[in-house]
Formats: sequence, structure tokens, C-alpha cells
Amino acid sequence: MDNYHSGIDRITSSGLKLILKKTPAHYYAEYMGEGSKPTAAMEYGIAAHALILEGEEAFAKVAMAKPEGLDFRTKEGKAFKAASKDKIILSEKDIEEMYAFKEKLKESEFGAAMFNGTGIAEGVLEWRDPMTAADAKCKPDWMSKDGSLIVDLKMMADADPTNFKRAIYRYGYHISAAMYIEGVESHFNKKPRFVWAVCEKGTGNVAFYTPSPEMLSEGHSSVGHGMAIYAECKNKKDWPAYDRQVVELG
Repeated sequence: MDNYHSGIDRITSSGLKLILKKTPAHYYAEYMGEGSKPTAAMEYGIAAHALILEGEEAFAKVAMAKPEGLDFRTKEGKAFKAASKDKIILSEKDIEEMYAFKEKLKESEFGAAMFNGTGIAEGVLEWRDPMTAADAKCKPDWMSKDGSLIVDLKMMADADPTNFKRAIYRYGYHISAAMYIEGVESHFNKKPRFVWAVCEKGTGNVAFYTPSPEMLSEGHSSVGHGMAIYAECKNKKDWPAYDRQVVELG
């Protein structure tokens, strides 16, 4: 687990969603331990974010290309993997697709804003929640220097609006959006606009979406609930798991 996502001194949107989806005990184990191993999809996303948002130097620190035809079952393949030093190994096709996404993003108004020097990529914001006194932090993919716009980059197999809306509720993207907005607003004293830039793997297409007021309201409500749970657990130094009483299902 990287330094940003380790420890429980400040709650992140990922940690808050884990508390809400599972239990405080799951959050404590994840953030005080080594953390879960990222899936292949997560690794692709990490590499794509580095290349698109921070450039080739940042990408080279976290990922590398797999030589064409190399088989990891062979002696040469095993040696290559050992020498990669835990970097994400991607096919040339995957890397070409990431470059294509970057060019596609530059063609749009909101995507182009990410590359014109008016914003900050992967900048960390820290604040104290005024309602619960919980210490929080967030790391928007990109935000304008004046705090007026946040762009969140997503990699999806299907960027269709119906499919992406399902993904929003499945993965709690609206909760993260609400928390990012609260973090930026705490620093700039104004509510930023929030946009998802969704890159569709396999086609090279890019779509842009923004949460409705109703969706954001749900997100803010969840953030408030999660912050309250986190603050109470941290103050009591108690991170409970499942209810020990018999729970009726059905």
C-alpha cells in the first residue's frame, strides 16, 4: 500500500467507502496492514493515471512494457518479472491505448484543461470536517488551481451512460465526488464543478459526465454518515466488525 493510503490518521474517500460498505474493522485492517493486492484492472488504472496525468517520467516509476512474445513461464520471462521490481507490466497495446486516450482527452474542453498548465494533478488536500471534527484528505486526479473544477479520470470497458451510472452506485463514485468537492471547498471557499472523464478501453472513446444535484446530495449524505462513524471509532479507539447479534435475512 502506498503512503497516501496507509494509516488511519486521516480518512480518505476509499477508506470511508470501505467503512460504509463493510465495517470499521475492515477499514482498520486494510489501512493499518499491508493492504489488498491491486487487481489487473486497478493496475491498468494506476498506470494510465500516471501516464495521462503526470507524464512519462511518472509512468516509468510505476510501470513498464512487456517485450512482445515474452512468456512469463520461461526462464527469460521469470527473470524479466523478477527484474521488474514490482512494477506494473503492461502490453505494448495497453500503453498505446493510454497514449491514445491522452490525445483524445486533449480534443475536448474539459480534457484539454488537464494539459494547459492551469491545474494540479494528484494534489493532496487535507481538512477537518466541520460537523464531526474528523480529519480527512483527498487526492483529486486533476483540479484547477483556482478550485473551480475537478476532473476525475475513469477507465471503463463500457463508457455508455447507463452502464457508467450503474458503476457510480456500485463503486460509490458519487461518494468520492462529494468528498472531493468538500475537500476543495474547504480550501477555496467555493463549490467546484465535478466532471468524470471516462475512457473506454478497447475503443479509444472518451465520454464526460457530471453528477446530478440529487446524486451529489446522496453522496454528501453518505460522506457525513461515514465521517461520523470514523470519528467515533477513532475517538474511542474501537473499530467494531459485524454485529454479534443474530441478524434476520430475507
